[in-house]
Amino acid sequence: MATEPLVSICIPTYQRPEFFRQALESVLHQTYQNLDIFVTDDSADDRTEQLIQPYLADGRITYEHHPEYTSADNWERLRVYDNPEAEYVCWLMDDDLFLPDKIRSMVEAFREHPDVSLVTSYRPVMDGNGNLLPAERQPPRIIPENMVLDGQSAGCLALVWVMNYIGEPSTTLMRKSFIENHRYEWIDIKPAYDFHDVPMWLNLLQKGNLYYFAKPLSYFRMHGNNEQMDHGKRAGSVICWAQLIEHAWETHQFLRSENDLAKSLRRLIGTYLHICQEDWFVDLPEEMRRDYEAVIGTAFLAISKLPEEETPT
Repeated sequence: MATEPLVSICIPTYQRPEFFRQALESVLHQTYQNLDIFVTDDSADDRTEQLIQPYLADGRITYEHHPEYTSADNWERLRVYDNPEAEYVCWLMDDDLFLPDKIRSMVEAFREHPDVSLVTSYRPVMDGNGNLLPAERQPPRIIPENMVLDGQSAGCLALVWVMNYIGEPSTTLMRKSFIENHRYEWIDIKPAYDFHDVPMWLNLLQKGNLYYFAKPLSYFRMHGNNEQMDHGKRAGSVICWAQLIEHAWETHQFLRSENDLAKSLRRLIGTYLHICQEDWFVDLPEEMRRDYEAVIGTAFLAISKLPEEETPT
C-alpha cells in the first residue's frame, strides 16, 4: 500500500488554552494519521505552553512560544512555516474544531481530482460552549451536494454573492504545489484590515478547481472574542471585498460579464452600506473611514455606468 501523503496542520493560538486544547484534540483524533502539526503561540502568559507539554510526546507536534510576537507576527510565522515533505497544508484556528474524517476525506478528494487546488466543506457554527447555533443562524447551503467546481466559477460565485461560502481557514485543505513562495493572497491587503481567507481562496482558484463537500467536516466557533465581532474588522472586510471585485474585473478573472460585476457591486452596497450609519462608525480610524467611503462611492459610480440588472423572464 502506498504511503499516505504528509499533511501539515498549522495552528496559531493566543491566550485561550481551553479552546486550543479542544482544537488540538480534534486533530489528534483524525482518522488520517500522517500529520505534521505545527503550533505557534503568541500568548503573553504560559498557560498554553504548560497545557501542551504532555502532548509533545507525540512526535508529530512542533510547538513554538513567541510572547514577543504581535498577532501579525504570529500570522506571518504561520504563513512561512513549510515542511518540505508535506503535500497538503491546512490551518486550524484555535477556537475551531475538525471532525474526525476531515483530513482523510479531503486527501481522497485531492487524489481523485488532480486539477483541484482547494478542498472545502459546509461548516456548521457552534457557540462558545460547543453547542450548535439554531438553524436560522447557520450559514446558507449554497451548494447542495458534493461536487467539483471549476476555479473561475467558484471564484465568481463568491464575488457575485459577496459571501465566503468556502469558509474560514479551518474549513479547507490546500494543495501546496499551487502555493508559490509562501504567497497565499491573490492581492495585497492592508495588514490593518486582516482579511485573509477570501484572497487566499481566490489565489488558489485562479490556478485550480474547488472540491466542495456538502457534509460538515469542521465546526466554526462563534463567541464573544471572534474577529467577526470587531467593528474595525467588519468595515475592513467591506474595503477588501471591494478591492477584490475591482481587481477581478480589471484582470478579467472570475467576473465574466458586466452583469456579474453589477450583481456583485449591488450586493456589496445592499449588504454593507448601513455600516456608515452605525453609531460606532465615527470611532473607527480616520484612514479606515476614508477607505470605506471611497470604495462605496466608487461602487455607486461603477453601477451607474453598467446596464440595469437582468430580470427573469
